[in-house]
Amino acid sequence: MEGSGPAYRHSFLVELWLEPRELVGAPALVRGRIRDLREERQVYVKSFAELRAFVEAALDGAGHHAYRWEGEP
Repeated sequence: MEGSGPAYRHSFLVELWLEPRELVGAPALVRGRIRDLREERQVYVKSFAELRAFVEAALDGAGHHAYRWEGEP
């Protein structure tokens, strides 16, 4: 179906890993790195909120301000 593809595509590479804690029995920490493949920029993140902020900053920087995440009202 023509025209059913994405209106805009921006690629990111996300890597997540678990870091054990020194305190016995404490849950591991989720850490990550997100790389903007278009701008060749990367940051290390400690939360999904930081990951989301990086993606939204990239979209805003590309001039895309009227969007919402799927599954959100």
